Amino acid sequence: MKRGVSVLVLNEKGEVLATQRQDLHTWVFPGGGSDEGETLEQTARREVEEETGVKIKIDRLVAIYLTDHFFWKGVNFFFLAKATSGELRRQKGETLNLRWVKKEELVKILTEKHYQRFQDAFSDNKEIKLRISRQFPISLAKMPVFFWRRYLGKWLGLARV
Repeated sequence: MKRGVSVLVLNEKGEVLATQRQDLHTWVFPGGGSDEGETLEQTARREVEEETGVKIKIDRLVAIYLTDHFFWKGVNFFFLAKATSGELRRQKGETLNLRWVKKEELVKILTEKHYQRFQDAFSDNKEIKLRISRQFPISLAKMPVFFWRRYLGKWLGLARV
């Protein structure tokens, strides 16, 4: 089972940090997989800094998202955090673009799954949410592009990095 994190990062203006993925070109929250021996909080801080150049202070765990599909099993821990320092810089090979976005504009750019995460973070209920999905995390229509950009095209040196 894959274990990872994603993080909703707020700046001092209350804007949200969004990143555009290299492989799918979708806008999401920064995050990624845990390295062996890392705590979830360490993973969250490392991934945000690697992908965006921003250092964070974690506020709380918002939700746990389980994917239970016959082809893909994973768990994602979703954190709310505040930016403490750093300058925006994208991670080559992972991030196409990144920017601070006003909360009301997120509905226009985020995937449905990530917009649900935003709503979870700001719901009145502050209990840790548990959501279970039985769907594969990537639509069938995006699978060829995902595998090309993420694996084959990158390996052949033909995909844009």
